[in-house]
Amino acid sequence: MITCYEFERLIPASVDIRAALERHYGEYGVPYYSLISRGVQFNQYVGVLQIGNHTIEVLPKIDRISGEQDWRKILIDMLRKVEGLDLKTTADASLRLKPNSILDLYMELFVTEVAYLMRQGLTKSYRKTEGNRHALKGRLLFAQQIQKNLVHADQFYVQHTTYDRENSFNCILFKALRLIERICTQATLRGRIRQILLDFPELPDMAITESTFNRLPWSRKTDAYRKAISIARLLLLNFHPDIRKGHEDVMALMFDMNQLWERYILQMLRRSAPDGWAVEGQSRNLFWHSEQHTAHLKPDIVLHGPADRSIVLDTKWKLLNGNRPNDHDLRQLFAYQHQWKAREGYLVYPDSALSLVPGKFRESHHACNVLGVTVLQDGRLNPDLGSAIWDTILPSMP
Repeated sequence: MITCYEFERLIPASVDIRAALERHYGEYGVPYYSLISRGVQFNQYVGVLQIGNHTIEVLPKIDRISGEQDWRKILIDMLRKVEGLDLKTTADASLRLKPNSILDLYMELFVTEVAYLMRQGLTKSYRKTEGNRHALKGRLLFAQQIQKNLVHADQFYVQHTTYDRENSFNCILFKALRLIERICTQATLRGRIRQILLDFPELPDMAITESTFNRLPWSRKTDAYRKAISIARLLLLNFHPDIRKGHEDVMALMFDMNQLWERYILQMLRRSAPDGWAVEGQSRNLFWHSEQHTAHLKPDIVLHGPADRSIVLDTKWKLLNGNRPNDHDLRQLFAYQHQWKAREGYLVYPDSALSLVPGKFRESHHACNVLGVTVLQDGRLNPDLGSAIWDTILPSMP
């Protein structure tokens, strides 16, 4: 396995890996890396690229606060909090896999959840089927009967209702299991998958796209499938088979670190919000329109408090040079505060220790503060990050 960090350059020693990365990049490119001479340079995306039997892991890292921390474990912990991967069926032992990559974690969690669903019993549903039968069952389709059975008087072309396990939910799980069996490099996990597939009903190979997941008919009966389906969606929609050679398939499980940082801060603030305060993420507000186009402002986080108090937070996954924010970030925050009528605004950056640099916009009542928050504590994610932010910003409100 190859391990590197965001914004790092990688010159693969293998010609096959370089060729696969170039093919995956394609004509229009991908957002998580750029092609350079004899290799690639990664962008702000972190995660894992599996190319055939080779794995490239891209981890987050901020040099000033990282030291020799295990960024793989930190990233997994962050994803678990943001993506809701704390499955009720997953014991600590199952997370202590030989973690070659984050992809292994997702596959392990998926297999564990499917095993749980099978113990509970896979859901059944009604579906309409039609075809030739030797007994009259359901509704006789006269047009097809005349067309297909004119010389077969012993058969009936009928349409009838079947109650079985052939439905979209189980077909998605079946396809994801077959995919994991194909790409998994862990012998132990592959053995578990094959055992599950022996007991899993044989289902058709369903064509799966984004709209397949959007159209799923969720109900109380299928609510237990939500965790498994969410992981299956992530795996199936990010798999890029090599249709030309067939042995250098690419699984790209990459996360934008800026978005991950924003959602992590959002979750931590929600978990520790004081009474009377609401936390809103990605709120939209129209600020310009014409007959042909409209434009919206979308601050990362808006805090709504008593007496119509509002605080705007804009998160940035980068280090500041001497606590001096970027001019563009300041202008962006000013627009958010003006639109939401918020007198307090904060640019939230990762740092090695909690720090607050107050500031004001000229000829304005809007305060713009630079807040550095402690990401790590004793080599792990800081569990008190949300509370520390609340304790820092609330006393400073006018």
